[in-house]
Amino acid sequence: MAVGFTRRYTSDPGNTVLLAIEGVVVIDRAAPLEITGTGSDCALVVGEFEDGAFEAPAEMFGANDLFAQFGGFGHIYDSVESNHPCARGRKADSALNFEYWNGNGFMSLVNKKFSRLIVCRVDTSVGSVLFTRQASISGSSNFNFDLATGNTLRVKLNGAGAVVATFTGVPATQNSGAGTYPSTFVGNESITYTIDGVQYTTTFLAADQTQVQVIARLNLTVGYTAFALVGGGVTSMTGRQGGTGGNVKIDAVSGVLVTTATGFSVGAAVAGTGNVANIDQVTVAEVKTIVELAVAGSFIDRDANGLIRISNASTPATGTIELEAAGAAAAAFGFATAAVATAVTGIDGTIPAGTRVQTAGGTVFVTMQTLTVTAASAGPYTVKVRHATDDGTGLSQLVSTLTVLTGPIGLGSFAVTNTQPTLAALTEAQIDVKYLAALAKTKATNNVTKQASLIFSARQSNVIRSALRQNAIDASANGCYGRIAVIRPPLNTTRANAKSTTAQPGVGTYRHERAVYAYPGVAHYVPQIAARGLAGGAGFTADGIVDAGFDSYIASTCSQLPPENNPGEKTDFMLNILSVERGNADVQDLQMEDYISFKASGIAAPRIDDGDVCIQSGCTSVNPLVNPNQKNINRRRMADFMQDSLALAVTSYVKKLASAARRGEVLGVCGGFMKGLKNDQQPANARIHSYSIDGKSGNTDATIAIGIFRVLVKAKTLASMDSIALDVEAGETVTVTEAAAA
Repeated sequence: MAVGFTRRYTSDPGNTVLLAIEGVVVIDRAAPLEITGTGSDCALVVGEFEDGAFEAPAEMFGANDLFAQFGGFGHIYDSVESNHPCARGRKADSALNFEYWNGNGFMSLVNKKFSRLIVCRVDTSVGSVLFTRQASISGSSNFNFDLATGNTLRVKLNGAGAVVATFTGVPATQNSGAGTYPSTFVGNESITYTIDGVQYTTTFLAADQTQVQVIARLNLTVGYTAFALVGGGVTSMTGRQGGTGGNVKIDAVSGVLVTTATGFSVGAAVAGTGNVANIDQVTVAEVKTIVELAVAGSFIDRDANGLIRISNASTPATGTIELEAAGAAAAAFGFATAAVATAVTGIDGTIPAGTRVQTAGGTVFVTMQTLTVTAASAGPYTVKVRHATDDGTGLSQLVSTLTVLTGPIGLGSFAVTNTQPTLAALTEAQIDVKYLAALAKTKATNNVTKQASLIFSARQSNVIRSALRQNAIDASANGCYGRIAVIRPPLNTTRANAKSTTAQPGVGTYRHERAVYAYPGVAHYVPQIAARGLAGGAGFTADGIVDAGFDSYIASTCSQLPPENNPGEKTDFMLNILSVERGNADVQDLQMEDYISFKASGIAAPRIDDGDVCIQSGCTSVNPLVNPNQKNINRRRMADFMQDSLALAVTSYVKKLASAARRGEVLGVCGGFMKGLKNDQQPANARIHSYSIDGKSGNTDATIAIGIFRVLVKAKTLASMDSIALDVEAGETVTVTEAAAA
């Protein structure tokens, strides 16, 4: 039996609590904090995508997650990929020619890997449409339908009496004049005629003297009873195809005797009658025309499974539809009868992003987000749209003009409309404003964007480049992790313009140690472009090779390298690059002098040698002569890594009492982290050269008393071997001594 109580605390509760009751008090203290370091590998892209939430940054966990949340390159229709991709063509900053894919988020990410990736989608919608479920009944998947003339479809909408649609198709018939019999044929007389598009020639024998004998010879040629005795020497010629697509015609006779004997002479074709071309092969298009004309409020199409479907378009969301068994057409179409279908009840599912809606005149828009539809709600469901051809040329549309669905929706029959006008394609300035709104969402300290250490944009313009630079500065200064912006000038920029210090888009107008200026662009192979080839339209190429900015490749490389590494070192991260941008004549023959000039200007340029691609100089956009201590990307990244890691580790001590012991804990935490970077136990894996931790010289009793505890941390980073000098002396007279160790 225990004579006291056992109590447990995570810190010393003080004597009063200890003496409150007899027993054993356990003070369960946590082990000293060990810092593993914050990530310096998190890249954030701002751009236009085919699906997903707008201005709501989200971290991706692999390519499948990216596709599931934000879509791929364009949309898939009838198993054909890459239709209607976003940001097809842009003319930022009053450019005369299109820069293709300037803003397309997929194209900015294709061929690249990231240790961590956050996506922030830009909202470039021009309006919205509403989808509302309507009552419908689906039938068979037949390509066409075998009816009989006079068959009817009897449709009841909203419980009212049946309205009848009638299908008619009568074969073509032509009567001859009065013939003269006996025919007096001597043999080898002939007549040529066309029935339902097929031409025949009948050659008579001398035995074909009576009208019955002549008709028998004609029917023997065509293989069915096309010719018949009318009376008074008249013979009828009737086609098989019931409907306006059938026809009969006398094409030729071998002489006057044939016309005199049979009464047939050469003449114009006579067509069949009715409201279909062929009553035995009625098409969905014919059904649509006949039924929708006869039954006001009905709508005929094929559903997502290819089944013919009839819908009640008169009252979406609340309507009903029923078909009567009488009339034979319902059975021919495979429609269930005597069962009432309603719009109120449906199935759970989604209407995918990229669903095409258009005007009656054929102007196409695509939806920009996947819609979730529930069985219990007929809608309306609202979704934003953009112009299908996203190149800045789309025109505005009036209210209630986007009413046509280009293809069926798998969840059932839906009506679509726009209750507000849709805008013309956004101007370049308007698109810039949309990007600024998205960029503003990437500086929050209460979501994952706080951890972004690299930011780049699928779209580049003067406004966007400046905003990216400022974004990195502001985010770093206001609670986010240290951030670097990677920017680029437009494709086809000349070397002189890129190096300009006075005019955008020159590097000199974006100078800062938190900005990396990537130039020139590169050419790479994109499978999605190659799969469509020139059939994809503007921006596609026959070989799948397109020009692209180098900024996203730099962001990808930095994301995958430790922060202390020079991103210009040899890696396998850019194997998909084939050359510098092909469309830029000014950069086709870059020499060493160009790269020296690029480095001196603060430009991180791609260089290709023996098939290997690298960033020739891993430099920020600062002027290296003015700020030589800020020129290296890895210095800035490593400093951010250490600062963010230390800050995160000591945050738990903020607002706690500044006892000497606790201040010592803070110093211990900082020292433990720096010791790990120096890694004396494994010098080959050292990440810094040396460090010092000082918790004394920066503090006084007065500063401690007002709540400030200053820790001075100094770290000497390891330099990269930017230049290896091989001092070689060779010859018969060289004196060789034992080499000294490095």
